[in-house]
Amino acid sequence: AAEGEAQGTNLTRRTEPIVPKKVVVITKTTRYEDESMRISRKPFSHLTEAEQKVVDSVLARQGFNVAACRDSHEQQSSALKTVRETLKKRGIDVEVVTSGERFTSMYSDEELREGNTGHGSTFAEGSGGISMALLESGKAQHYDFCISAGGDGTFLRASLGITGKVPLVGINTDPTRSRGRLCTTTADGLDRLLTKLEAGDFEWQKRHRVQVSLRSIG
Repeated sequence: AAEGEAQGTNLTRRTEPIVPKKVVVITKTTRYEDESMRISRKPFSHLTEAEQKVVDSVLARQGFNVAACRDSHEQQSSALKTVRETLKKRGIDVEVVTSGERFTSMYSDEELREGNTGHGSTFAEGSGGISMALLESGKAQHYDFCISAGGDGTFLRASLGITGKVPLVGINTDPTRSRGRLCTTTADGLDRLLTKLEAGDFEWQKRHRVQVSLRSIG
């Protein structure tokens, strides 16, 4: 493996050092953000403190563990902040993209059918990033590498927007709740990971992807 030989179905090989100048971080919409937008019908970043209290009250009445939801959201936000600061301290340009994962819709079925939402995309507004659709259109090729900031689901979603030879590195933003089997390290370990990349002290693992098409018959 150290010399680039194949091992089973995964190909692991050594590669040249990477000194990144531009990185895209693919993050996610947290459950707390998503439910807040559903209830308030507003982008999460636009909510006032008073509105957030109303949201918390509604969530509690609906049976949510509000404290746990908020804690998970704050963990994601803190980890994302650490990732961004780590990259910026090294002089790396950072762009944050929201993956588009949603648990609910902030609009009713009727509004969605009629297109009466008033917003082209709520993903970017919710988490302060840009739409994942921009990556899927080929924009990912302009970066030295991509970082998924979340868990395995975010990693898999991020892989959909990457083609060609742009490498993807998974950061597990909440290791106490997520196993992150596809992730390489945590937010706190990113600086050490970047040092290894720059020294060429790492190996890439190639993973296969399966494309599935769903057709309706009848």
